[in-house]
Amino acid sequence: ALARLSIFRGGFTRDAAQEIASADFQRLSSLIDKSLLRRAEDGRYQMLETLRQFAEMKLEHQVGARASVAERHARYFLEILRDRAEDLQAATQKEALAYLEPESENIREAWLWACAYHKLPLASKATEGLFFFYELRAWFEDGAELFSRAVDAVEQSQNVTAAMGYLPRFLSRRGWFDYKLGRHGAARAALLRSLQVARRENQPAEIAFALHNLGVINYQLGNYSQGISDLQDSLSIWREAGDERGIARALSTLGIVARERGDNQVAEKHLAESLALHRAT
Repeated sequence: ALARLSIFRGGFTRDAAQEIASADFQRLSSLIDKSLLRRAEDGRYQMLETLRQFAEMKLEHQVGARASVAERHARYFLEILRDRAEDLQAATQKEALAYLEPESENIREAWLWACAYHKLPLASKATEGLFFFYELRAWFEDGAELFSRAVDAVEQSQNVTAAMGYLPRFLSRRGWFDYKLGRHGAARAALLRSLQVARRENQPAEIAFALHNLGVINYQLGNYSQGISDLQDSLSIWREAGDERGIARALSTLGIVARERGDNQVAEKHLAESLALHRAT
């Protein structure tokens, strides 16, 4: 049990221990009695890092055990991200962040495992959750790195043609984090490629996402007409899809652009509609 528990990073809950490491309450209590685990005030279990590394060496020596436990760990935490994606964008955002933050190291490890072993469907389903979690916490550097790993996983896949459908999601989010870090050239290149592949793969949601972010970057770089055109195109796609959050996002950006250009009447119209949609969602 101790060896299997070494798969966790930054601690774990009782439910996770049972689900991933088959360590029930009795086993956890026994390990605490032996001072191999400790239980924090918030109920999470912690293992001293030197002990964790020793236990991990033991896990490596159990034939097939490391791979099996690692896959259960990755699925468990990436499914949590998938399930919390909606909460991160809604009135439950604060609670979702409080739930995810203690698991940030486990989430990172799970994502890296999925990329290393080319589990692209698993990573794809967790994309929205990871993106909003890192965006809200301003973990831009780490976000860019994790989505870069996902892009690499697509490009190194044995069947690149089949994997290509996942590329727009990973590229566009890496591009957004690059933009947040001031790497405008890298951001624009990633978003343009994302847009190209999304159009070829007929993915309207990813087309709209890439266009919106390209619009922001183009406007910031002084390409005003192109930036506004990109933003308006993203708004049209989101309206056609009935995506209220996407519509609100595009309207908010267009409102800011209009205000900066001195068109207060248009700015007020866009921002009022955006505000109403944000409140409704």
